[in-house]
Amino acid sequence: MLKYRIIVATVCGFVAGIFCYVSGVILIPIEHDLILFIWVIVNRTLLGFVIGISILKVHWALNGLIVALTVGLVFPLNAIMIGKELPLIISVYVMGIIYGILIEFFTSVVFKLRVLK
Repeated sequence: MLKYRIIVATVCGFVAGIFCYVSGVILIPIEHDLILFIWVIVNRTLLGFVIGISILKVHWALNGLIVALTVGLVFPLNAIMIGKELPLIISVYVMGIIYGILIEFFTSVVFKLRVLK
């Protein structure tokens, strides 16, 4: 059961990464950049993986929130280091939190792969 949870959450994170990059290109708009694409995919996939291995015994939404708050810090901190604007930094962090909750929702509710108690 845990193996499937890790796989599903990681795949959901990968899909979230693709969606995140594409929406960033369309909405922000950012330039197409292979390094940024890889960074976004790796970050969101890592978020999904950590959600998958999480053993916190809390409500699924809180689990997604906690993991996203911690793992998601990597992305906005990188934006700060490379000198991006504050609104972009805030939106990147907020979107990471939303993606974390969505990944956990699909893993726990849609696919019914909850954290073992």
